[in-house]
Amino acid sequence: DIMRLVLGNVRMPEKVRGDLLAQHTANCTAVARLQLLFREYGSALIERAYETFLDRSEHTMREALAKVPAGKYSFEDQLDDFGPGTDPIRIAVDVTFDGKGSVEVDFSRSSDAVPAAINSYINYTRAYAIFAIKVFCDALQPQNEGNMRPIKVTAREGSFFNPRFPAPSGGRAAVQIRIFDAINGAIAQALPHRAMGAFSHWSNPNIGGIDDRTGRAFVMYDVGLAGYGGRDGRDGVEALSPVMNCSNIPVEVHETNNPIRVHRLELLADTGGAGRWRGGCGLRKDVELLNSRATLSLLGDRHRFAPYGLAGGEAGARAETLLNPDRNAQPLGSKEIREISKGDVVSLRLSGAGGYGPPGERDPAAIAEDIADGYVTPDFAATKYGYRD
Repeated sequence: DIMRLVLGNVRMPEKVRGDLLAQHTANCTAVARLQLLFREYGSALIERAYETFLDRSEHTMREALAKVPAGKYSFEDQLDDFGPGTDPIRIAVDVTFDGKGSVEVDFSRSSDAVPAAINSYINYTRAYAIFAIKVFCDALQPQNEGNMRPIKVTAREGSFFNPRFPAPSGGRAAVQIRIFDAINGAIAQALPHRAMGAFSHWSNPNIGGIDDRTGRAFVMYDVGLAGYGGRDGRDGVEALSPVMNCSNIPVEVHETNNPIRVHRLELLADTGGAGRWRGGCGLRKDVELLNSRATLSLLGDRHRFAPYGLAGGEAGARAETLLNPDRNAQPLGSKEIREISKGDVVSLRLSGAGGYGPPGERDPAAIAEDIADGYVTPDFAATKYGYRD
């Protein structure tokens, strides 16, 4: 049956089974409630209400889009690579507002699709592009089909953001933040006070194998989240999820369920981009393997291309990943799969986010507070801000 087929193709079937059953139950509950709603009010009234909601959402979005200065706004950035020894992937976007209530987001100038599981199919590209436009132009309205109608998202067929089947796409989550960052960089030219420095990106490391203690499979599936970019009037925040609304997974959960030990989990000083409004700090997490062996899978970015700053703000520090940082440290790529052994320590060091505004305009009181909080060191404050206590 379908359940057996799905569970036969995942690493942790005993955990996935519960997730699927919970989703099935939730969907069945939703079906029952919708049927009750239609029985009580009738399909004609419900359908008219739906259309009214969608039309109102469309009207509100068009009003918001019409307020953006008409023009074509372009931005380019790069993903590090699609695996060890590979070339960067060009992210190029053109955002065109017509001044009448419509916008087109076009990724056609981006790189071609790559032979690795990181391509972004057009539905994925469209979803995160619409999200970005909504954030900047009509953030507080409910999300539905209506406010998507004025937004057109395109990409050249065969490109990284619109690959042809059967191009692989399993690790496309590494791209979602970069779709937002690219559109943010373009819209900053039209709406500078709504834009922000680039996100610090995130890291999605997995350590898996057969647990020596139980003989059963284990997977430490992790998500490391660092800083937001500075924006007009606010510093970037630390250790929060951009775009996909995840959370940093508690150390206790990982150590209880997997043969690993977390030695460090901390914010990294001096990594947020300097600016009138500072970018959020990067994050460091050191994980030791207690098992005889395991497979390490890394999915991250910003090792080569730092998160950009805006309006004179500086870029955040670049990320790095090290194997055994305290003994013969070996640099690892942002996207890599390798075998590790008992006692090996993987050190994930996420980039800092981009700053906003000239560093020379930062309030000295804010710099002093940053030093007290450990976000920056006195040396960094002196070098970047000319601040001396």
